[in-house]
Amino acid sequence: MIKGKIKNAKGITLISLTITIIIIMMLANTIIYNIKDNVSIKNVKNMESDIEILKDKISDYYAQNGQIPANIKFTNIGAIKDAGVISNTIDTGDFFVIDLSAIDNLTLNYGRDFDIVKDNASRANEYKDLYIINEASHNIFYVEGIKINDKVMYTNYTKEDVDKEAVDFRYVNNIKIPDGFYYYETQENEIIIKSNDNSQTYKWIQVTDKIDSIPEGIATYTSESKQTNINDFIKSVNSYKGYYRNESDNKSAMYLDREKWSPYYDEEGIYKDKNGDAIYIPKDFCVCETSGQNTIDEGLVAKDKQNNEWVWIQVPKSIYKTATDEKDYKNIEADLIEYVNTYRQEGFEDSYYEGCGIDSADKYNELYNKMLSSVYTNGGFWISRYEMGDKEATQSNETRNGTTGITHTAVSQKDQIQYSYITIAQAQQLASKMVVDSNKTSSLLFGIQWDLVCKFLEMDINTKENDIKADSTNWGNYSNNNLIITSNNAKQNASANVSTSKWTDIKDKKTVTTILTTGASDYASKMNIYDLAGNLWEWTLEKNSPTSRTFNNRRGGCFNLAGNVTPVYNRRDASSLYGADEASTARVAIY
Repeated sequence: MIKGKIKNAKGITLISLTITIIIIMMLANTIIYNIKDNVSIKNVKNMESDIEILKDKISDYYAQNGQIPANIKFTNIGAIKDAGVISNTIDTGDFFVIDLSAIDNLTLNYGRDFDIVKDNASRANEYKDLYIINEASHNIFYVEGIKINDKVMYTNYTKEDVDKEAVDFRYVNNIKIPDGFYYYETQENEIIIKSNDNSQTYKWIQVTDKIDSIPEGIATYTSESKQTNINDFIKSVNSYKGYYRNESDNKSAMYLDREKWSPYYDEEGIYKDKNGDAIYIPKDFCVCETSGQNTIDEGLVAKDKQNNEWVWIQVPKSIYKTATDEKDYKNIEADLIEYVNTYRQEGFEDSYYEGCGIDSADKYNELYNKMLSSVYTNGGFWISRYEMGDKEATQSNETRNGTTGITHTAVSQKDQIQYSYITIAQAQQLASKMVVDSNKTSSLLFGIQWDLVCKFLEMDINTKENDIKADSTNWGNYSNNNLIITSNNAKQNASANVSTSKWTDIKDKKTVTTILTTGASDYASKMNIYDLAGNLWEWTLEKNSPTSRTFNNRRGGCFNLAGNVTPVYNRRDASSLYGADEASTARVAIY
């Protein structure tokens, strides 16, 4: 009975078991294949995402700096070329490793070998986890590539979709191409551009030295087919070191719009210019993107949301020989003094005195130490581009005599009537309210900061120590020169006591001894900072004690004295209550 039951029982035969195992293996292989395929697809998507991010970032960098962030040449492109994704008609330039360190706020999935290559440029061709860019097309490729099935992807398109549209160059050799025009060709090292409808052709004319009049033979001045002011044309030529001239008549000239700005920084960030120099940017600042104003070694210009303009004063980290950290105040000061030694003067020092506009010696020292720490940590500080202006002043008797108008807002803006005839305490009160970032402080410049500004001016290739320390006549508003006026809205006041006289329009040249509104002349500007030479005395927080009586100190020149008497370096002491009866204004620092 039992034997019969066993005999009739149905079990798994060897054939069934074999078939089952085969099916399971087939399913497993399918799953493994799909997993591998999904991983490959994900990797390709990650590469494509990287390339799109890089395209956007490099486009912004190119618009701002006139060049791509890449300087290490890369020639190991055989595999990419074999894949058919390099265009013979578009990718005509050399390939370079993308400088990822030059691009802010960048997070990528690949490209880690750049950290090695940036310090070993000669071995760049040995590495593959890199992103490279073609200098002509700006097309981006991933050297290692991503394998998917039987193909390797090197960029975000296949050989069937090779990019056939040339990049719209906005700069050639760092020279801007105006809107409405495109780069056509270069003839004998001269750039030729054409209008988008091909009706106009212009040639770039390089101008090495600053001009003060229209070049000979130029009859009209156009910007994107619009008539423009002569002063705007001159300023543009001096800023961009050239202009575009019409090929058909050799008369019509095109100027380039000067001012373009980056978006405002939502939080404190780092700005890196086309030279690779980096500085911090305060929250709610934007950076000028115009040639001549967008690099640190030419005087980087920034603007806050109140439209106040500032210039970065670079202090090299290499000057610190004894300072060890940001709280080593004594040695930071000593290293700074050694660096600017030629602009120091015996008997003057940054120390507290009653009437300087700061409540106590403790608060003065706290402010001074904060400044030293910031300069050490950040490699410099910001100063107002213009003398302290009064936004609410009118064209008549509205200078800030005595306490008049001290409740107004101080600004660093062009074409403003200055706060003048004010005491140092009033100037410090106004200066302390100009900060735009709660983490930063604004004040009058300390003496050491003014000396650092003098040292910074030496970076201008046309400026010598003598122009700063001995005779600033050739670039300031003084009684013995006829300064060329470049602002379309400049005004002058011909009286030494401007609180009782009126401001009048001024064009062309200053021919009498007058105070000028802020930024009236580009010829009174160095490193994008206006009116250090002339226009008015500027209060600082520096002290001088030549006798038992304590004096505070003003720097720079004044309009009613010759430049060789009051150069930029100049110190002029006065009582802490003095100033309401003499032309004294101020400049502001942020740190």
